[in-house]
Amino acid sequence: MTTQIEHRLKPPSVLVLGTLSGLACFAFFWASYQLATFLARAFSSDDGLLALPRSWVEQIDPVKWVGGLLVVTVALLVTHAWDRLRVRYRLGIAQYWAMIGLALTICLLGALFSGGF
Repeated sequence: MTTQIEHRLKPPSVLVLGTLSGLACFAFFWASYQLATFLARAFSSDDGLLALPRSWVEQIDPVKWVGGLLVVTVALLVTHAWDRLRVRYRLGIAQYWAMIGLALTICLLGALFSGGF
């Protein structure tokens, strides 16, 4: 007769999950901002690698499109990650929203302390 011992990891607290996901969220948005800024310079300068004709830049404003797509992509990835954390650690509704509230607060504080990027 053998006894099977099951080792379960204790799920991290909501404070840890919220803090870490807030820092990750800020890092992703900061990287998106830096990429959008780089692409804006590349699109708008005449000697840039991705230089577009000035008439195109004035009509479509590629910076807004690139920045908007990056923000939507990061938001979808973060939302998906939060949902996976909720399922993995079997968080209740109150715990889930506390984690998201803390994460967004830390993300916004990071943006505020970094000078709004």
